[in-house]
Amino acid sequence: MLISESVFTPTNNRNYKKFKSLGYEFDIGDVILVSINHLSTGSKSIVVVQCDVCGSKMDLKYSMYVKNTKKYGIYTCNGRCSKIKFKKT
Repeated sequence: MLISESVFTPTNNRNYKKFKSLGYEFDIGDVILVSINHLSTGSKSIVVVQCDVCGSKMDLKYSMYVKNTKKYGIYTCNGRCSKIKFKKT
């Protein structure tokens, strides 16, 4: 489960047009506070996530969270929880 609602992310020439069209005010090179909903699936921004099995919280790159939840829709931490996810799915 995704806990973070927004994250600080650096801006560059690749995400300039996207964030400007969403109404963010910044200059290239600034670090801005962005809603999780506006991040691309490949974003390397660090978000706080919670394991859907044991409830432990951890920091993870957003792109890794998307990759982990894409197939089955739940996030699990490593080890015992991932085995439980494997059995459920």
